[in-house]
Amino acid sequence: HEFQPMKSKIIESDNIANVLITIRTPDVYPRAHKVLQYVLAIPISMASNERLFSKLKIVKNYLRTNMSDQRLFYLMLCAIEKDYRDELNLYDLAKYWAKMKDRRIELP
Repeated sequence: HEFQPMKSKIIESDNIANVLITIRTPDVYPRAHKVLQYVLAIPISMASNERLFSKLKIVKNYLRTNMSDQRLFYLMLCAIEKDYRDELNLYDLAKYWAKMKDRRIELP
């Protein structure tokens, strides 16, 4: 079996990077190389992807009008970056907005 010699390398090695460098060479361990390719392609967490799609669903359900892609992008950004948004002081933002002469600003 090709995985037996690799098992001893993993046990003896104090650094997993050295083991990965050995596995990256497809000539030495072709099956292990294939497994490594699959493992590296798997997302770390499917929950983060699912959360993004659930946020998109919430935003789109909330506004069922014909909105532009740019508006949808900014609404998604607000929904996704909730932690950052919660840190903002809305009172200071409202005061700043009230002092502005031209309140229409061009978003990038």
